[in-house]
Amino acid sequence: MKKRIIIVLAIVLFLGLIIAGIGFYLTRAASYTGTIQADVDSSISIIRDRTGIPLIKAKTYENAFFTVGFLHAQDRLPIIEYYRSASTGKLSELIGEKGILIDKIALAIDFNRYAKEIIKNISPEHRKYIKCYVKGINLFKNKYQYINSILYFPVEEWVESDVISILLLFEWTNAFLNNKELLFPLPRPSNSNQRTLSDLIPKDLLYYYSINNKQNIDVLKNIKSALENSIGFFQRGIAFYISGRNTIDSRAATGYILDNNMQSYPKWYPLSLEVGNLIINGITSPGLPFIFFGNNRNISFLGFNLDVDTQDFYIEKTIKRKGEERYYSNGKWKKFKKASKIIKITKNSKDGYQISFNLRRTDHGPVVSDFFKDIYKTDVISLKSIIPDADYVSSLFKIPFSESKLNARKSVKDIYSTPKIYLFSSNKNSTISYSGKLPLRNISKNIFKRSYNKVQNMLDLSKFYYISSYRNIVIGCQDFERASGILKGYFLSRKDIRGQRLKRIIDNQDHIEIKDIKNILKDTYSTVAENYIPLFISFLENIPITSARMTKIYFQDWDKYMKAQSVPASIFQSLLIMMIKETISDELGDSSDDALNNYSFLVDNYYKILKTGRSLLFDDIKTIEKIEIRDTIFDRAFLKTMRFLNKQRGPIMDNWKWSSLHKGHYRLSEIVMPWFLEKVMIGSKDRGIEGGNSTVWNSPVSALEMLKCNSCSCLSGIFVDTMSNISLSFGMSVNPLSEFYGNYNINNKYIRLDNTDKYLSMKIIPHK
Repeated sequence: MKKRIIIVLAIVLFLGLIIAGIGFYLTRAASYTGTIQADVDSSISIIRDRTGIPLIKAKTYENAFFTVGFLHAQDRLPIIEYYRSASTGKLSELIGEKGILIDKIALAIDFNRYAKEIIKNISPEHRKYIKCYVKGINLFKNKYQYINSILYFPVEEWVESDVISILLLFEWTNAFLNNKELLFPLPRPSNSNQRTLSDLIPKDLLYYYSINNKQNIDVLKNIKSALENSIGFFQRGIAFYISGRNTIDSRAATGYILDNNMQSYPKWYPLSLEVGNLIINGITSPGLPFIFFGNNRNISFLGFNLDVDTQDFYIEKTIKRKGEERYYSNGKWKKFKKASKIIKITKNSKDGYQISFNLRRTDHGPVVSDFFKDIYKTDVISLKSIIPDADYVSSLFKIPFSESKLNARKSVKDIYSTPKIYLFSSNKNSTISYSGKLPLRNISKNIFKRSYNKVQNMLDLSKFYYISSYRNIVIGCQDFERASGILKGYFLSRKDIRGQRLKRIIDNQDHIEIKDIKNILKDTYSTVAENYIPLFISFLENIPITSARMTKIYFQDWDKYMKAQSVPASIFQSLLIMMIKETISDELGDSSDDALNNYSFLVDNYYKILKTGRSLLFDDIKTIEKIEIRDTIFDRAFLKTMRFLNKQRGPIMDNWKWSSLHKGHYRLSEIVMPWFLEKVMIGSKDRGIEGGNSTVWNSPVSALEMLKCNSCSCLSGIFVDTMSNISLSFGMSVNPLSEFYGNYNINNKYIRLDNTDKYLSMKIIPHK
């Protein structure tokens, strides 16, 4: 017995020493003071405020970008290594089998090859910036080499193409997640059922497939799911410009909100740069040297990816000739371009195994059906995409240094990228500029195009721009109303509920102060609830039970804000989801999950049919002998809502607070770490999140995981002249031993981005 106790104590002591040792090393890596020697030509200062946001003071742009790379590695090394591995087809070496599909995607699209071409073609000046950024990352990796072995990170130094590969991965993933065909792909029903479903699902989002295409659809759904969970969308959010005519001190103001998937830690990293006379307050993305949002002495600049569909799926016409499969393109039978790649799977150790992955390409692009060759029997499906070029990369460097709105607009003119919208503003006026290319195509309800479809022309969106002297402006990913007629047909949503709410708030206020802008940015008023609540109250009058009477009282007293302590917010959101589920589950069957997953696209049409009560959707087609009506659906949904909330939070309705049900936290779940760090970093508890699908401060609700938060607004900011204020919902560092480590925390606290609070400082000096 004593021997066993001694052994247990020895093991505990041994593990304790390991943990203490690792903690010691990680604490050193999280040190933000002292002096470091590096390959720079002059001294650099890094000053942090109490939130950890750094101010970089450098004499040259090269040294500034070098420091940005060092800081990204110091605070977000697990994240940048994760995305580097994902973009270069080596994620399985980092996280094991979970990374195989992402690796296949990266190798098939060949981000690394495109990245190397871009590096060759960009200007020597911009290539130098990338090179310096990479050197900064490598300085940290080499100085703290033990972290690579502790956290199983790649030991290879970063190269220039790694940076561009990450950018291309982000851009391509965002485009894939905007494929309209994958929102509501449904098996083709009878003609009468088609007409019924169009009452609810917007016609331009309603895509049908034949039973023969079922496995083709499954392939695309699996790719989308992997990208949503592993990479997520990029450059999403909303911004506005308030004219000086509307502010109390006649100074124009710009505000913005950035969104992020809850499945991953925010892709955003704020900082300030002082290079000579140039001062830039901005938002970067770890793994990338670019300043995507910010201001300098002359302008503020904000840019978003538009929620438009630019990718196309093709079913290739094939034939076998001389024992080899060929595809038909431009009147000829052609050989596939083939390549064989090796994917290494090593999780947590040097031991592992590898698989061979055979790639094929057509004139349209990679054959994505090959990802699941051993699982599904499919047609040959290829994917045509827009891959940004060197001009786009150059524009990302030019915009922050622009001396005027005109120069900024010229930077995004005639570049090859996915469609984007920019807001460039000064104290006098603002300019909205579109950018990127749009593939012109015939409108079709077919999910798949055929290989003989004509080659598409490209429309340059940069010829569309708007200048406003005195008007308030709102832009965002869903900028549908202002878009040209051609572009409108590509948007996923035809109504920007969030943008409309934001515009209404701004236009209805005069003499706006900065404190008012802060409240505007954190607004959680639900315009969807504003429409639905009067209907729900009228329906509740017909239900003679206590919970219905209590719910009616809650709804009548509700101000429609999705606040943390709101009980009616929980009841409303649950009831709306239950209503839609009860209405469509019989018509859609196995496909109802797809519809529920994207139910926010249905709320406008659902309100219309709910108001009239005439749609055949309310009648359950499985109960032939019984005719059901809208009120039947509401009664059933209401009772299920009460049971759900009771089960989640108990029978006392006052405990059904929004923050106790609508929860989430930023995750690092795909990054492999020792178990004790997993408990600290990955085992973070979900926290209550304010807002909802239709609110300015956004936090969409999962209908499949009732009320869980899928994505959320993670950062907001305000520019007035050269001043910049920012509010974060996350910590600057993902090192749990850093004082700047943190997870989701929403508050209304705004701080100056230019480090008026000088808390810690570090120097990087040239080698002696």
